[in-house]
Amino acid sequence: MRENLIIPAGNNNDQFVLEGIRWLVSTAKAGKGEGLIAVNGFAVLERVARRTFGERRAKQLRAGMATVDGVRLAVMSDAKPLFDFSGPVFALYPSARLLDRIDTMYSVTHLLVIPWLEKDVEDWIRAWQPHEIGEDAEVAGSIALSDPIVAAAMDDLVVLINVGTGIVSPTDKAHAIEIFRCLKLNGTTYDPDEIRAWLVAEAGMEPGDANDVRDLAQRILDGRTVQGAGSPRKNTQRYKRWVAEAGAGTS
Repeated sequence: MRENLIIPAGNNNDQFVLEGIRWLVSTAKAGKGEGLIAVNGFAVLERVARRTFGERRAKQLRAGMATVDGVRLAVMSDAKPLFDFSGPVFALYPSARLLDRIDTMYSVTHLLVIPWLEKDVEDWIRAWQPHEIGEDAEVAGSIALSDPIVAAAMDDLVVLINVGTGIVSPTDKAHAIEIFRCLKLNGTTYDPDEIRAWLVAEAGMEPGDANDVRDLAQRILDGRTVQGAGSPRKNTQRYKRWVAEAGAGTS
């Protein structure tokens, strides 16, 4: 599991950006000597780099690669994504989409995020529970679903569907619909955001696929029409099994 760190939203000034770059260089030096900056817009990064490292390195960073204090720093953005990276990443004012891209890069060892707004990182915080930089950081622990009955239902879900593709196939979507309807019809409320976080952090589902499951779960919770669904079934036997598994897991 990677180490996840955050400088909280509201600390939006160049000093914290410089602190992030210094963290990246230091962390990369302790590893393979390579780091990655993920950024939504280049203006702030370029300004801090020019002031700290000089015009030449600032231009190199904007072009996508620079060497700082012996460390090779690559730069990615929504417009210039990477498929994978092995080493530490500093995400500067990232969008939710950019963070989702980083979450698909399974070789990332450390991730430090400076958000512009807290709403941009809500899903990421829920999934990874980052430490504030400067705290005694630990590797992220497991994410637990708050309701053990929902947890038993989600264990069923990840067995029945292809986690690698989410609910793209009609069969997998039908399984998900049945499970969420079973929970609702038997009186168990669930939190779609919490389920999304668990699917990403624990089940290893791609963030985009987990978003699809969350959206489906929310539609069912709201009582809205769902395409590809059959007639609603309470499926009491399945629900009783989840209750039994929940009881066994909490005893």
